[in-house]
Amino acid sequence: MDEVHRTGKEKLGIVGKSVFMSIPNLDIVSRFPTDYMHAVLLGVMKQLWSLWVDSENHKENFSVGLRLTEIEERFLSFRPPSSFPRFPKPLTEYKQFKANEWEGILLHYIFPMMYGILPREYLNHVMLLSFTIFQLLQPDLRDINLCGRRLEHFGKQFQVLYGHQNMTYNVHLSAQQLIKAVHNFGTLYNFSLFPFEAGNGMLLGFRSGSNKPVVQLEQKFILYKLCMFTKVPKRLPIEKWIKELWANKTSGAENKQQYSLLAILCEYDDDVNTRIRTTSKTSS
Repeated sequence: MDEVHRTGKEKLGIVGKSVFMSIPNLDIVSRFPTDYMHAVLLGVMKQLWSLWVDSENHKENFSVGLRLTEIEERFLSFRPPSSFPRFPKPLTEYKQFKANEWEGILLHYIFPMMYGILPREYLNHVMLLSFTIFQLLQPDLRDINLCGRRLEHFGKQFQVLYGHQNMTYNVHLSAQQLIKAVHNFGTLYNFSLFPFEAGNGMLLGFRSGSNKPVVQLEQKFILYKLCMFTKVPKRLPIEKWIKELWANKTSGAENKQQYSLLAILCEYDDDVNTRIRTTSKTSS
């Protein structure tokens, strides 16, 4: 990191010093755990799939692009239980896959999809990652040191199989730093960003236009909190509306109604009214 800061040139995925390094007595390596969702699923697993199927790698031993139709037929034939968040969809859309789709591929689908198609040494390599991550997701963690050695071996073999040029920062995080985070914080789901991604989706749903998006998020988030947690006096005209508001998506006309009713709600909470006015002035 010091070298990158001094030369100004990116190296192994590092682009510069973090501002958190200026905080005294803060070890940013151990205090900021590697996120399994971004490093492993959206990082390493997505990168591996790109290497396997992209046409630019058609001369490589690991290329399976010519058999993508066969792989997709296998994938779409799977019938996962209802507990799975998403069902298999065409692999041609893999660049738009969400993290939980890559999780399903890594932990459940990868072996039956690629068996007999991906060369054995490459399949064994990705299965080493799959098996280790599955163990690290269990609530009763066992053999953490063994999992660490497996991830380290995965990282070393990655360079042998795919070349130094494909040794990305996510590979380093997954092979070296992930196990340290497990030692400090426990099973991977203890510090996964999956729950926060769901919150991001909710916030994005509060935006209905390009005009003052921050104010839109502020007002609708406050409205959401009021609707969900404020005790409304009985027989208030909007009591029924509050109960139904978040059950279904509202149309544009109903959105306008929300803003008019927001004024009524604010009469019951002066602090909310003050915050809305302050935010509007700041954004302007």
